[in-house]
Amino acid sequence: HNVRGNVAGQQSVATSSFCCGASLAFERDCYGSVAQADICYPSTPESQSKVLNNAAELIRDAFRWASQYAGVSGCLGVEIPLQLPRALLANKTALQAVYEGMFKRIMDAGVPIDTFWLWTSEEVEDHG
Repeated sequence: HNVRGNVAGQQSVATSSFCCGASLAFERDCYGSVAQADICYPSTPESQSKVLNNAAELIRDAFRWASQYAGVSGCLGVEIPLQLPRALLANKTALQAVYEGMFKRIMDAGVPIDTFWLWTSEEVEDHG
C-alpha cells in the first residue's frame, strides 16, 4: 500500500486497517472514485493518463445521463490561477495553451457541456 498525503498533515490509510468492522464496508483498500479503482496512486505518465481517461468516461456518462433523462444542462469549470506542473513550467508552456488543452480534452472525451467557466479561488478574491 502506498502512503500519500492528500491533505496537508494527513496521510492516506488502507481501508483494510479500519477497526471495529468498518473495513468491511469497503471493497478495496484504495476506496474512492471508480476512476481510480484499478490504480490507487498513479505514478507513471501511463497510469496517470489512464486515471484521467477513466475520470473522463465517468463524467461523460454522468453528464449524458443528466442531459438525456433529467434535462440538466452540463457545466464544467476550473479554478484559476492554475498551479502548473514543473514539466510545463520548464517548457515555458503558455497558460492559454494549458486552458485550451483542458477544454479540448473535455470535448474530445465527448462530455456534453453547455458552459465552461473559470473561477477565482478565495485566496485571490478581495472580500474587504
